[in-house]
Amino acid sequence: MTEIPINRKPFHLPQLDALRFLAAFMVVFVHAYENWINWFGIPHQLASADPKVYSWFGQHLSRLIGNFNFGVDMFFLISGFLITYLLLKEKKEAGKINIKNFFIRRILRIWPLYFFIIALTPLLVWWMGWPSPEYKPVIFFYNNFRTIATERWDFPFAHFWSICIEEHFYLVWPFLVAFIPTKRLPFVFLFVMALSIGYRYHAHGNPDVTWYSVYLNTISRIDALALGGLVAWIHFHKPFKLRMPVGVRIIIYVGLLWSLSTDDLSDWPNAFELAWKKYFYLLLAGLMMMNYVFNPEAKMRWGPNHPINYLGRCCFGIYLWGNILLQILLHKLILVYLPGGNGWIYWPVIIGISLLVPIISYELIEKPFMRLKTRFAIVKTRV
Repeated sequence: MTEIPINRKPFHLPQLDALRFLAAFMVVFVHAYENWINWFGIPHQLASADPKVYSWFGQHLSRLIGNFNFGVDMFFLISGFLITYLLLKEKKEAGKINIKNFFIRRILRIWPLYFFIIALTPLLVWWMGWPSPEYKPVIFFYNNFRTIATERWDFPFAHFWSICIEEHFYLVWPFLVAFIPTKRLPFVFLFVMALSIGYRYHAHGNPDVTWYSVYLNTISRIDALALGGLVAWIHFHKPFKLRMPVGVRIIIYVGLLWSLSTDDLSDWPNAFELAWKKYFYLLLAGLMMMNYVFNPEAKMRWGPNHPINYLGRCCFGIYLWGNILLQILLHKLILVYLPGGNGWIYWPVIIGISLLVPIISYELIEKPFMRLKTRFAIVKTRV
């Protein structure tokens, strides 16, 4: 028998929806930008006197956009926060965590669209005329380790590695929160982060550990999820009342944008940067995200029914469909019917379809299962 939810009012921070949309859209945008440059060349607005060379402004803008893959870490941070906070709330209010119901909720939220796309893949690769990918790694959620072993990104599953890491997180996290005393959890979260840092230190200079291992290994990337969990624990015990002065926010914004426009987040020239550099960006981005969520005076704090927050609820589909739709539109429409000088139409087509299809799949595929998911919720939520 399903347990009766404790709270009638769902737990929901609508500002997190906007941030999740931003994180997902950043990843879609960087993939679209890289393909645009590869196929249509550097636009004259970003080029120097030599049309094949970036201007100073173009170089910095291109570097900034190239770092939009940081959206994955932002998503991990948000996910770690939400999952941990809800588990802590359930543990406190129900006296325990129903782990079976936790897994059912995660399955109903992730698996319907995830496996729908997997089922659709044979038709997609036949239509594209591309090789068939391996299915077992995505079905059993070890596609990140397959990519490490092969050093190859296969359509349409290249970006599914991050879903695999989230699933590994879900396999471990509810047990930690359920069976470790709440007051000791921060030490556990810090240990997980230290494990990631130690792995990255081990990776530096080790010929057996490749760039792919650092970028895709669950141990290397789970620290962002653990950091989100640590923030959730702090907020759960002493809710944030963050009111960051405008001057401080401007300094952080400028520092973050300048750093992202001059540094390559996926390049680690020494052991220190390999182990620690991501925390500089997580700290700055995390402060701005916390200000947006917990500062009632922050700008653009839209209500739950605002279109941006609605798109945030579609963010899983935006991420999953993004790279798939990009390749289909590029190779089956734009390069076939709109080649050469018609590259200008690329962006409205890519962005429009990359939002429209996830909205449709959210309404037809995800939403019915999300309604079913609430039957297994101890702490009611719109997550």
